Amino acid sequence: MNVEQLRVESDRRGLDSSKATKKADWIALLKHDDEVKAAIAAGNYDALTVDELKASADARKVDISGKSAKADLAAALKAADGPVVSG
Repeated sequence: MNVEQLRVESDRRGLDSSKATKKADWIALLKHDDEVKAAIAAGNYDALTVDELKASADARKVDISGKSAKADLAAALKAADGPVVSG
């Protein structure tokens, strides 16, 4: 992909690309977004930053009022996932 295609993909995903100035920056931005999405899909909230946890909670409409610590945010998201059933 060229820089313009990377920019379009970044915009499509709604990513903040204001700091991307080189092709490598755009690639890193998109790669990081893929990693965050994979962590969320796997329920691996501990791998996310506080800002990423807050954004995920907001997108999923999970109530995180009164929570600011990373562990508390991750716990709220895990609780919203429901119980893990092994089979």
